[in-house]
Amino acid sequence: MADIARMNAAERPDKTALICDNRSLTYGELHAESCLVANALLNAGVGAQDRVGFIGKNIPEYFTLSSGAAKLNAVPVAVNWRLAPPEMAFILDNAQVKVVLVEGEFLDHLNKMDLPLDPLIIEIGGNGANMSYSDWILDQTADDPGYPSDLDDTGAQLYTSGTTGLPKGAELSNRNFESIMKPISDMIGVTSESVMLHVLPMFHIGGSGVANVGLFNGATNVVHRDVDPGRIFVDIPKYKVTSFQSTRSLRASWFLRSFRSSP
Repeated sequence: MADIARMNAAERPDKTALICDNRSLTYGELHAESCLVANALLNAGVGAQDRVGFIGKNIPEYFTLSSGAAKLNAVPVAVNWRLAPPEMAFILDNAQVKVVLVEGEFLDHLNKMDLPLDPLIIEIGGNGANMSYSDWILDQTADDPGYPSDLDDTGAQLYTSGTTGLPKGAELSNRNFESIMKPISDMIGVTSESVMLHVLPMFHIGGSGVANVGLFNGATNVVHRDVDPGRIFVDIPKYKVTSFQSTRSLRASWFLRSFRSSP
């Protein structure tokens, strides 16, 4: 998974990788910032196959964290932000996360949690009660740690909804990700020339999984922090979107074809 950022940074460093609200990152910038994150995680005691948590909506820091973790062979755990604080706390404790990045909107949730393992908390746009993301990576080296990983190492850990009990951690290996990249790319026609629109939450495989397909192909990825129908209709023609992230790919393809054929 770490090679996605590395290879694209080498092949297309100036190509826009992510457009997230008012911030854009090229593939070169994504690789560089994720190296800063990787070294910050390393200095926080994170090692191979350790878990790192993320509580937030679809923002650039999700991608720099997941790519940075991969460079240490560590495992990102994106938490469902719709859950109540005790439910979030269960997931963070069950995964035994060592670091948690928390978007400012969810700091009140964090204050209501009991986290026995006392992970390092990093705020993204928060109130200053904890170290900020920008300060956390400020003095880190930009060197790629380059930790080795195996195909059967865990690449990401997602949690089920818990409708039949407590949420369960579903481990996706590097082999799992590798096996789906080309089939999904072929199914929805994604190439390096594609522009993909992502609106599903990254704690869901339909969100993070499809976003990784876009990054794997070197496409431009327009990422919405949340679902806003008005913005969707504005951004499709604005960015000339060719692929729309959806749990129903055929329906999304029909939608795009219909949209483009409309006067």
